[in-house]
Amino acid sequence: MSYDSNVNARLKKWFWRSCFTNRYGSRPKRTAITDIEEIQKLKNGEVNTFGDISHDLSKDFFKTNYFRLASANTKTFILMLANNNPKTFLSGSLIDLDKVLQKYNRAEFHHIYPKAYLRDLNTSDEKINCLANFCFLNSSENKKIGRKKPSEYITIMPNDDVLKEILTNAFCPQEFCNDDFADFVNKRAELLATFAKQLMQDV
Repeated sequence: MSYDSNVNARLKKWFWRSCFTNRYGSRPKRTAITDIEEIQKLKNGEVNTFGDISHDLSKDFFKTNYFRLASANTKTFILMLANNNPKTFLSGSLIDLDKVLQKYNRAEFHHIYPKAYLRDLNTSDEKINCLANFCFLNSSENKKIGRKKPSEYITIMPNDDVLKEILTNAFCPQEFCNDDFADFVNKRAELLATFAKQLMQDV
């Protein structure tokens, strides 16, 4: 089946809004029937509401949801990260998404502000494990980072333009290495929310 750019945009809008609102979390059968009816109208060029799903997503989504692979919100978060050409933190090479998403295990994702470092500061596990503190990061790189705070492990990251691209593609504020975790979470959550709204065609 072929379709034009308008249909493609509506499909993407429906997909991301469905993900961020956990659309099929309740009454999945009724919701699926409604969506099928509306997508048939879209296919036939009729007036429809396909993808017109209301939401109130804000930066709090990334601050109050915790990283758990079994949760729909975490899966949505991972797919969103994958849509911005993520790069490895230490080498700067592109993440092999086919490999990572196929394996899909906890070893491919780690804290940007290390758990051990934050626990030494008496930070609660709820704050440590919020979505805004996670990125694509394999076990070998995570071991090299260890319990170092960002201002320390940035010294083993690439320099200049490569570093800027790594951070940009991971939605990290450029000043992430100031060791202010609260400020980091707030600013990264804003960057993540902005991109999420772009995916949902809000901006």
